[in-house]
Amino acid sequence: MPQQRDSGAGKPLPGRVSYPGERGLLPESDSLSPREREVLELLRRGLSYREVAETLGVSYSTVKVLAHRLRRKGVNLAGQRLSRRERLVLELLRQGKPYREIAGLLGISYGTIG
Repeated sequence: MPQQRDSGAGKPLPGRVSYPGERGLLPESDSLSPREREVLELLRRGLSYREVAETLGVSYSTVKVLAHRLRRKGVNLAGQRLSRRERLVLELLRQGKPYREIAGLLGISYGTIG
């Protein structure tokens, strides 16, 4: 899958990660600016505000303002962020690693991943 490029920062955006219950979270996607959509997409992937700011080449404060606008528009950002371990598991799954290997690498039980 080709990586998208953000016109503002010129950095490639990481591959898309979906999560359960993702559909139907936006009131109306037309009501979001292109930058708000970018921020929302990165937050859905589990990036922190600082990581989003670095990825998009904007300030931390800008990301906070955009997240505030998203909440005002009815987008629930709570619970969409993933822990570092969850992001690592998703990345390893995307790379095609089997559950048992991931569990061994992270020192967690096999059942925790599945």
